[in-house]
This record gives sequence, C-alpha cells and structure tokens, in this order.
Amino acid sequence: MTNNNSATNSIFGASERQVINLSMAEIINGLFDDYKSFSHGNNRGVVIPKSLEEPRMVHSRILYAEGLRLAETHLQLAKKLILACLFDGNTDAMNWLTLNGEAKQVQSFLGLVKEFEDYKAEERRKEEEEKERMRLAGVRVA
Repeated sequence: MTNNNSATNSIFGASERQVINLSMAEIINGLFDDYKSFSHGNNRGVVIPKSLEEPRMVHSRILYAEGLRLAETHLQLAKKLILACLFDGNTDAMNWLTLNGEAKQVQSFLGLVKEFEDYKAEERRKEEEEKERMRLAGVRVA
C-alpha cells in the first residue's frame, strides 16, 4: 500500500487501512497540511467549502467510531484513527486521546496550528503597517 501523505487531503481522503499504516507523526503532518490547504492568505482560521463540509464531517465521525470500536482490542490502531479526527474540531477525539496517553500528540497538532496562526497574524500586522505607511505618504490604498 502506498503512503499518500503528500496529498493535500490525505487524511480526509484516506481509508481506515491507509490511516492505520501512517505513523502518528505522519498523521499530524497530514492534518496540518490539510489545515493549511484551507487557510487563505492572511485570514484568520480556515474556510472549508460548503460542498466539502458534510463529507469531511462524516468521514471524521466514521474514523472516530472505528477507533472507539478498535480500542478494546487494538489500542494503538485506535489512537491513529482517532488522531485523524482532530481537524474536524472533534473535542471528543481530543479528550479521548488525552485520557489515553496521547496528550503530547494532541498538543503537537494544536501547537503547529497555533504557530501557523501566529505567523499569519504577524503577516496581517505587517500588511496593516504597510498600508498605514503608504496612507501617511499620500498613496491611495485600496
């Protein structure tokens, strides 16, 4: 089986079997790549097209349910499936992972998102400063 983690929507297009074959780090990187792919310019947060919202939510919930089902017999595999649900904002997944010893993985993903959002905030600040500088110089700014 090929590890298609380089694809933009690898996590939300991956089957359970494909997710299980990824490492925890690859899942986190895939989630973060997916997050960045829906982040436009220096706007805060992400915007997922309406046409993709429901399929992504359904896929996330399927991974979560399968993870819970596997947790009794294959805890490590369950953790991978549930980790893949984080982008959907699934607080149940975050809580479950934290309670099952994966707080570091959750924090790793949330840390990447925070760093990215901090970077975008700095870029927004620079844009505003440049607009203000141009305005003070008498240049019309759109």
